[in-house]
Amino acid sequence: MRFHVLGLPHTVSSKVFLACAYTQKVVKFAKMMTERGHEVIHYGHEESDLQCTEHVTVLTSADWKQSYGDYDWRKHFFKFDVNDYAYRTFYANAIAEVGKRKRKNDFILPFWGSGTRPVCDAHPDLICVEPGIGYAGGHWARFKIFESYAIYHAFCGMSAVGTCKQDWYEAVIPNYFDPEDFTFCDKAEKDDYFLFLGRVTEGKGIHIAMQVTEAIGAKLIIAGQSSLKEIGYKTVPAHVIEYGYADVAARKRLMSKAKAAFVASMYVEPFGGVQIECLFSGTPTITTDWGSFTENNIHGLTGYRCRTFEQFVWAAKNIDNIEPTVCRDFALRNFSLDKVAGMYEEYFTGVLHVYNSKGWYETNAARSDLSALEKYYPPAKAPKSVDMDAVEAEQGEFARRIGKWFRRLLGDNKVGVNVGSHPGAVYANGLVEAGVRMDSVDSIDDIVASNNYSLTTVIEVMNHIDTRHTDRLLAKLVESMPANGVLLWSAAQPGNGGQDQINLQEQSYWLSKLTAAGLRHCPDTQGHLATEIKNGSLMGWFLQNFLLFQKPGTVVEVAETTYAPTEAVDVPIADADEASATVDTSATAEDVEVVDTSTTVDTSTTAEDVEAVDTSTTAEDVEAVDTSATVETGTSSQAFP
Repeated sequence: MRFHVLGLPHTVSSKVFLACAYTQKVVKFAKMMTERGHEVIHYGHEESDLQCTEHVTVLTSADWKQSYGDYDWRKHFFKFDVNDYAYRTFYANAIAEVGKRKRKNDFILPFWGSGTRPVCDAHPDLICVEPGIGYAGGHWARFKIFESYAIYHAFCGMSAVGTCKQDWYEAVIPNYFDPEDFTFCDKAEKDDYFLFLGRVTEGKGIHIAMQVTEAIGAKLIIAGQSSLKEIGYKTVPAHVIEYGYADVAARKRLMSKAKAAFVASMYVEPFGGVQIECLFSGTPTITTDWGSFTENNIHGLTGYRCRTFEQFVWAAKNIDNIEPTVCRDFALRNFSLDKVAGMYEEYFTGVLHVYNSKGWYETNAARSDLSALEKYYPPAKAPKSVDMDAVEAEQGEFARRIGKWFRRLLGDNKVGVNVGSHPGAVYANGLVEAGVRMDSVDSIDDIVASNNYSLTTVIEVMNHIDTRHTDRLLAKLVESMPANGVLLWSAAQPGNGGQDQINLQEQSYWLSKLTAAGLRHCPDTQGHLATEIKNGSLMGWFLQNFLLFQKPGTVVEVAETTYAPTEAVDVPIADADEASATVDTSATAEDVEVVDTSTTVDTSTTAEDVEAVDTSTTAEDVEAVDTSATVETGTSSQAFP
């Protein structure tokens, strides 16, 4: 392929002009595509310094100085006018020189957009592609490449949401970087400062960087065009160091040594090249949560995206959570010259098909992949090891109260199994302390059905398991439970905190799933446990998430009345130590939690005094009676629930 690459009239195509992102695109593109064997002809300032097939001078130093004199662009923002002498000279000479060299199906690339449009308009026979749109206006070429989906979607506008008007040849290809331009530093090599590198303006979030670092007592180095004084600050805060313009060597050093960099653009950032440059250096970035940062700052892995001052402060305080090697790897695998060159070649090949073959419908029998649009994402962090001592200190007393409640519920059938480790292990320990023998298994698949566990606890397990396994595991769970076995279930819901939550579902989802799998929900007994939970130290997540189920058993015959185990008994449950208590007619439900099979109930006792099962009970009054329970007149069973 042949490319006519137009430089910028008010800069020089070299690394000296690091402050101009579009100039650097010209320099890097020329190297990238020349090294891939393409022909790159560059048109620009006579002092241009870049790798290309041919450099053509269209602007001399004298021409440039006539427009800009001794203006110090390092201390101030760039100054230019598309009607000034430098621009007019560039246009005239470039139009002529391109005309001498152009061939059929050559590409002409205006990296400065409409700033060099007159040269493109003079050669309508060339294929004009805007190759890296990061500017807010002046888009005109038939073929357009945007540097992020953020600016592409902004260009499309809200009307594109309701109207089918997308163009196959408006594509997204990110900015690209030469890894040789950066030095990597790991944590041990970092210095104790935060960095702001870029145009010194509040639009770039300089005020956020200063306020946050002041709040945490950290040092901030500011490097870039302009100064705090120039944008209205009367003094430089004590914790801030103004470096000024950073050349190639200084920029490399500052980025690599910083513990983190602030790139808190206040507008929809089209790309924010410095954010990726910092990642190449192994430096995490703290950004706003919009624009290209939503694509390129992987929250919690390459840095943090923030929306409030408190979030920015937290991010800065916790920046050591981010690994420099992850930052570097993400940058290398997505934004290096080698990676992005293939994306450009894929795009330009498709455009050429419009001119010399079947266009959009052109086939490619030799294609072996679609890797051009592949993007590498760092793997999720391994979960932090759980400090079980801390969990026990926080939840132990609560778990012991639940353990005692289940001991009363289970009666003599004190054998259970816990699935998973944290936090279920803490609650299993609570049950053990209460006198319930608890086995532990790593997964539902490991439950041994022949052990006839009267209690199975699955606490905050399924929210960590892919939904593809849900139905199979629930079927296995129900199969492993004996008739009348009890299930204590808890799973995190949407909005709950925690790590590695990949299957967050509403409580109603699990209720439906477990019921469909063959279990009976026991809302009344669940309510009794909820009441118990509220009478002491409280784990709010448990109260919000837990459910109680029983696996139906056989039908129980009692005094000519048939009780279906699919119904639930709404009875309180007595402590085993009180099993021999005698309840008289003055007893109330608050005085007696449960009446054991050995308890004698006076014939004058009413249902309001003691919720017991007698011969007058009907199926509507009773939700379920355990098949192991013997029910006599005036006597309550310890049936579940």
